[in-house]
Amino acid sequence: MIPGMIILTGGALLLIPLEFWIHRQLTGAWDFLAEHALLPALRTVVIVAFLFAIYPTPLLPAAVLPDTVAPVDPRSLFNWMFLVTLILPLAPHMERFGAFIIPLQTLVGALVLINALEQRAGLSLQAEGVLLLWVLGLAAIAHWPINVLAGRLHGRHGVDALTLYDTLSLVLLPPLILLFTRSYT
Repeated sequence: MIPGMIILTGGALLLIPLEFWIHRQLTGAWDFLAEHALLPALRTVVIVAFLFAIYPTPLLPAAVLPDTVAPVDPRSLFNWMFLVTLILPLAPHMERFGAFIIPLQTLVGALVLINALEQRAGLSLQAEGVLLLWVLGLAAIAHWPINVLAGRLHGRHGVDALTLYDTLSLVLLPPLILLFTRSYT
């Protein structure tokens, strides 16, 4: 999990100056496009790299892992996760609930990887829809402390609170979701 956390933290920290630069340089439709397509795609790449850095050990208990684990196509994983990023903000009133996007992306990524393990190793883990409700609840509970921390860091360092919130969510929520997914399966 340590290499995955290094990738996740490093990627999130690299996105901070990029996001500032984008918002200073672009205006109008270009800024909107960057905010709703480019930056989410970059966050998705960071989460995919995180998932592949830890795959498959934190996803499943060691007792159910096969001896050899076949690789999963990273393009397929990226496509599913990026689809979640693009569709969720389009849902009515969902733009107010951006806190759920990164956890749902991570959940989709974990489920794609678990599904690939099931198919290749003949496992039947039965990750049910109840997991989605638990992840949404976990994201809602985690939203408050992340929001408070982003607000305090904003007050101290003068960095945009939304950028800090996105960064903290990107660093803190994916490992939480994966640990929860592992305990559920």
